Amino acid sequence: MSLHIVQEYLKPYAKDSQIIELSQSSATVELAAQALGIQEGRIAKTLSLWVKDHAVVIVCAGDCRIDNRAFKEVFK
Repeated sequence: MSLHIVQEYLKPYAKDSQIIELSQSSATVELAAQALGIQEGRIAKTLSLWVKDHAVVIVCAGDCRIDNRAFKEVFK
């Protein structure tokens, strides 16, 4: 998704000016935290998964780990 599309979507909510565009890679929690000069726990890590016929999105602190066994028990 292009930055312009995201900005246009967020404009009615007055959030378009809060987008942070980094010149460095933010591909991992570690890189994003370094680029922003913050702790990894302040990064929102998102995981999107397809479970059966539904999308599941998990958002957690960047320094958290997902317990695969617990996830499988809850979502089968």
